[in-house]
Amino acid sequence: VALLLPGCRRQPTVDPLRRARVDGLNKEAFLNRYRDPALCLQLSDSALRYIADSLPQYDDGVLRALNNKAFAYFQTTRYPEALALVEQIESGTAKKVKVKPANSGIELVIAHLLKARLLQRSGNIADSYRLLHDIEQTHILDRNRGNLLYNYAQTEYYITSLVLNYHYRDGSKADLASLLEDVEDKRQDLKVDYAQEMAL
Repeated sequence: VALLLPGCRRQPTVDPLRRARVDGLNKEAFLNRYRDPALCLQLSDSALRYIADSLPQYDDGVLRALNNKAFAYFQTTRYPEALALVEQIESGTAKKVKVKPANSGIELVIAHLLKARLLQRSGNIADSYRLLHDIEQTHILDRNRGNLLYNYAQTEYYITSLVLNYHYRDGSKADLASLLEDVEDKRQDLKVDYAQEMAL
């Protein structure tokens, strides 16, 4: 649970133009994670190569690219690869400097949410629920409302919880109807992009 708390220290200053290039690649990868996962992977790899060559201290960019890649692997049913990237984020091997990146806490939550989905797919419902419970207990998703990554994580948390609840209810029509009502009630509180709207 302690790992979910964002880092308190600032990361080294990065060149703004180089950072903008990485952020652009990561944003484009993020926007294509549903409609073109292959392009998402390609853009994420480009971001990681650029960081390795020109901006090795930009750990926020590394974590964003790894989470994009992991989600694209999940979308294309390459579950072992997705899990390996999640575990890389968890273990901290993505971080190349001693100072924690500013977004490390929320990026770790996003990785854990994908891990919860992977656990559901493998039938490990108890550990999936435990991950969601641990995230909820930190209250990290209640912070920084209006921040894109936090809005995204809030939506992913809700979708993952919805799938988990549906699994527990065995998919009966009455329960499905009540879950869909929950979706409509919650939707207005979530700021989502088009791809997330379609997923929901």
